[in-house]
Amino acid sequence: MIPDDCKELTHTEYLALLEKVMKLTKERRRSCMCPGCSNDAIFSHVFQRRNQQLAEITTNGKVLAFTYNHLFAFLRSEPLLGYKELGVSKQFGFPGFCNTHDTALFAPIERSDSIVDWYDERNQYLLAYRTLCREIYTNNVMYEFASDILHRCVFGENGLFLAYKKIQADCSYSIHIMNKYKTLLEKGIFSSDYSSYYFKVVQLPFRLELCLAAPIVIRDECKGPYFGPDKDKIVDPINIIEIFPSNGKTIILIGCLDGAPNSWAGEIFGNLQTEEIEDISWALQDILFRAEFHCISKELYDEISEDIPLFLEEWYKQKDNLCSNMTYTSDIFRKPILRRLGYKDE
Repeated sequence: MIPDDCKELTHTEYLALLEKVMKLTKERRRSCMCPGCSNDAIFSHVFQRRNQQLAEITTNGKVLAFTYNHLFAFLRSEPLLGYKELGVSKQFGFPGFCNTHDTALFAPIERSDSIVDWYDERNQYLLAYRTLCREIYTNNVMYEFASDILHRCVFGENGLFLAYKKIQADCSYSIHIMNKYKTLLEKGIFSSDYSSYYFKVVQLPFRLELCLAAPIVIRDECKGPYFGPDKDKIVDPINIIEIFPSNGKTIILIGCLDGAPNSWAGEIFGNLQTEEIEDISWALQDILFRAEFHCISKELYDEISEDIPLFLEEWYKQKDNLCSNMTYTSDIFRKPILRRLGYKDE
């Protein structure tokens, strides 16, 4: 549907307008997200590049990233999402922190001289902080994009107008909640107060070439929006999930708000700790269904290529499902896990 004041535009021209507005939104100056700092933000990587994470899954400087395709794919009847080969040097980051904070603040988890201790609470908080700040940035971009489109175009009271207003409302609420978590993580990073948020760590005994970093909201466990007298209370639990290979193993960090139900996170953690391959595979894929921000190695992509079309089809159907229970038939990790554990293909 084309806006009322753009009836002379073709669908192609309208999509070009959207692409232009998104590009301008992403190119805006951003300030450092550390508290009290107003310096310009530089490109901050979410995944580590040196001794772990991206370096573990990169081939010739590239990985396969889960991504939405160009808007014009819709007109060409091409898939709207899939895995795209991208170089790691200018990808998987955001304008989040100034040069000083990006270098000094995250130095403990960017060390190239030794293995990072992922059971250390400060390291856990630093990793989660970068992930959360990227999500806040992404929501800010989408809010500004929707606002700019509403400012540029006259929609009338039609479905498209309501869609952009919903983007504004959803992003505004998400930013509000995530900023509370940002403050909570900053208490740990800058004041060593780790009492409100904790991480469960799993080390799988095989190397799966997957990097994932995402805040995950389970709607069943949320109570917001909250308008009671304790307006600073966090009512929407967010599980911050990190997955990456390291030294022949797969490291998984599951962040939980203290005192929240965390039922989904508990079930995921339990399934990852079993010796049942089906349970481990299910848990990994359930996380993947809820996390857009992830990438895999070319080797893993080739290994699961036959199963990817069904996974993508089901992912798209489930993209708005934030409930704890999902129904799907794809199982992209079972065979790779079997192989890495030394079992023959069935």
